[in-house]
Amino acid sequence: MLIGPSKTLAEIEEQMSNKISMNKMEMKSLSTQLGKLNQEYNSLPKIKGEPPTGRMVEVVNEIREKTAKMDELDSENKKLEIKLEEAEKDPNKDRKLTLTLKDLIDLGFDNDIA
Repeated sequence: MLIGPSKTLAEIEEQMSNKISMNKMEMKSLSTQLGKLNQEYNSLPKIKGEPPTGRMVEVVNEIREKTAKMDELDSENKKLEIKLEEAEKDPNKDRKLTLTLKDLIDLGFDNDIA
């Protein structure tokens, strides 16, 4: 396990809130893109007994990818919200915590990774 820098609980809380907001914005964007892809899929001609067209396969694959990404972001947000609730209950906001490099990446502290 690689150890990263220490951060105060307040800094970690702020970063978790920011990460949740960024994930929600990305999910909204993905939702819009999914709506457009679903409209395109519904407008593509489908003929029984004929193999699907190349574009139809591409659209279905894009829908699957974007849906999987949305599920991943939603799961990440749920985990972050639980951690944020735990952190908000702690009265000592100036307490320093040493984070692993994985924690830094997961929380979006990209500037602290050298």
